[in-house]
Amino acid sequence: MAPDKSIPGIIIFYLGNLGIPFILSFLFITIQKKHAFFIYSWLLAMFLLPNLISFTPEPFDMYKFFHFMWIPVAIAAGGVLARLYDTKRYFLIVALIVLSVFTPFLDAAWNLSVEYPGYSLSEYDAGLWIKENTPEGVVFLEDPGIHSPATQIAGRMQIMGYGTWAYGHGFNIWIRDEDIKKAFQGTKEDVLEIAGKYNARYAYIGSEEMRLYPDVRLLQQFNYSKNIW
Repeated sequence: MAPDKSIPGIIIFYLGNLGIPFILSFLFITIQKKHAFFIYSWLLAMFLLPNLISFTPEPFDMYKFFHFMWIPVAIAAGGVLARLYDTKRYFLIVALIVLSVFTPFLDAAWNLSVEYPGYSLSEYDAGLWIKENTPEGVVFLEDPGIHSPATQIAGRMQIMGYGTWAYGHGFNIWIRDEDIKKAFQGTKEDVLEIAGKYNARYAYIGSEEMRLYPDVRLLQQFNYSKNIW
């Protein structure tokens, strides 16, 4: 999970990303020994699993174990703060809470620095148009990118959604991916074959489709059958 696999790199990476609550949780044993074995078994298991084993094709997706790890972290860190409250160290408690709040800002700062766009206004309008002008339950032929106005705005189905999500759950998405490429790059017979195979009645051709398949014939391929828009 940590990009730098050296011991110092791992320590800096996790302390920087998990922050004060993670550090505080390891002080729990100094104030509460009765349940320490249970808390630390849970915490360490959820921390070590994604670093030692990968159950998903994309190792990055193992970060979900940290969500479960954060439950014992919160319990343990909260116990430490409660003990500090009992000793009336209020200023220290406030300082620790404020510093803890800063940790999520690392993720927020990263998102602000990324120039990958969400939906443009034209894509949003296209999604609304599809919702108002196509029947529910129809299937769209489109590029399986992370954004789909037809699916995410209009609520329609598509031949294949974002490939990494399905692939991460163990589904063989490569056949559908190749079929979609074949439809966009092939002849009218290829279009009708793929559309018939997946019962696709509509095609969405947006900026991503035009970027990936700039062939001028692209817009014409879907006029060969009255069943495909």
